[in-house]
Amino acid sequence: MKSWLKKQKTANIFYYLSFFLVLMPPFAVPFVSSSHYLGITVIFFLFLYMLFKIFVKKEKINVSKTLIALFLLYIASQSLSIITAIDLKAYLTTYEKILVTGTLFILSLYFIRGEKEIKILAIILFIVTALSLIIEAIIFLYPSAVLSTGKYLLNSTYEQLVALNINRGRVYTGGYDEVLIPLALYYLMLGKNKRIMGLFAVVIPVFSFISNFRTRIIMTVFAYLSFLFIFINRIKKYWFILVAIPVVFYFLYTILYFQTGYTVIDRLLLSRSIDYSTITSRIKNWGYSFDMGISSPLFGVGLGNYYDYLPPQEQKIFTYSSQQQSEYSLAAPYPHDIFFNTFAETGTVGLLALIFLLIYFLKKDLQIIKTKENGLSKAYVISFWTLFIYGTVNPTDQLAYQTLFWVLRVMIERGY
Repeated sequence: MKSWLKKQKTANIFYYLSFFLVLMPPFAVPFVSSSHYLGITVIFFLFLYMLFKIFVKKEKINVSKTLIALFLLYIASQSLSIITAIDLKAYLTTYEKILVTGTLFILSLYFIRGEKEIKILAIILFIVTALSLIIEAIIFLYPSAVLSTGKYLLNSTYEQLVALNINRGRVYTGGYDEVLIPLALYYLMLGKNKRIMGLFAVVIPVFSFISNFRTRIIMTVFAYLSFLFIFINRIKKYWFILVAIPVVFYFLYTILYFQTGYTVIDRLLLSRSIDYSTITSRIKNWGYSFDMGISSPLFGVGLGNYYDYLPPQEQKIFTYSSQQQSEYSLAAPYPHDIFFNTFAETGTVGLLALIFLLIYFLKKDLQIIKTKENGLSKAYVISFWTLFIYGTVNPTDQLAYQTLFWVLRVMIERGY
């Protein structure tokens, strides 16, 4: 460890630290709202360092001009939505995350120069995912202890989300473990750290199942099937992993069903009325989002202002139970879809900027997939689109989501 640190520039170490801090759950830290703000502070000073290096020391960043132009267009589209925002605080809260992760994107283009930096970031991803899985295990095994101690250890909003999901029989950490499945499978295929990679390849789907989140199961299936489709000729000798997953799922389903009478499979099959209601609620919210985009077609209603433009009957607080009230207050501000949310809050300009970016990403990713080499880049491509699937049915304003979104793209860009 000491020899590795000696080889790294101080600025690079702080870059890796910032990446780690913003991906981890927001723990309570004295004098600041959460550990995320420590990461944000590091990002701010790193940005000043980068500006000094570029404008004073005349260093250059090798990057696609098209990518930078599309990125700046996207940031501009988010910025201009302030014109129609009526809740300035909500706008600034959302805009802060966009600026922070956008800055991290630029920093990543500066600090990630090639394979060495990509490898270190991959190690950080594995560490963060391992810690996430440990936290999920604690929540699953000791939910009462988490409920009683969470308010002392976690950021208040994050603690509410964890507690709310425990009360609904779900395990929530705010992580995106499934993104790591393609990387684990790729390194397993190469024979590198086979035991550790095999463990990740099996344990992540297990916790996706235990979490009781339908989206996580869909992400897991997408990650596995995509990897199988792209690497079919190279993965044959590891067929036992592909067979093991359904077998493990079957035993998990049997055990959990007899213990609780309800599993994520039942949620996918819409076995209870609440399973229908979450879907119908999303569809209704997408309708509201579309109406908002139509009513303010150019710049939308403003970042973070979706809730303020909801019909009066939807801007309500339930009185039936504190849990229902908490659930509504945490879920109501989001349309739960990246396209509808973008159209509602940033209008046609924001939606087109997002679509142009995705077209650029998709074109590059198809080029990577078609090549015979670049196996690691192909794994990162699957990871990125596994993450993107989450955003099609969930909020995307989380710091960790946006960080992964941008940093994965730089890792693909630099690795190809």
